[in-house]
Amino acid sequence: MATYDHDIRTVLQSVSVLNFTVVPNREQTGYRKANSSSLLNEYYRQIPDWKIHKLWELYHVDYYLYGYDYPSHLMSAGGPDMKLRTPG
Repeated sequence: MATYDHDIRTVLQSVSVLNFTVVPNREQTGYRKANSSSLLNEYYRQIPDWKIHKLWELYHVDYYLYGYDYPSHLMSAGGPDMKLRTPG
């Protein structure tokens, strides 16, 4: 947080607008720190299972060819039973 506050004030001061600008603290902006996994889960939960399934049908061959596992954040949306499906 200290870096954000310091950096934003430094930039505003360098362009001579610090005295004319109210800079909220990061906590006041509604910012929340989240890791990639929780963000993926949050957004994928909004996609209907049938759409996830359709994407898997399109791309499962690529996953198989390149040795990728079925994405863990999709295990509950789209069919973990398709994880081991082979092309053909």
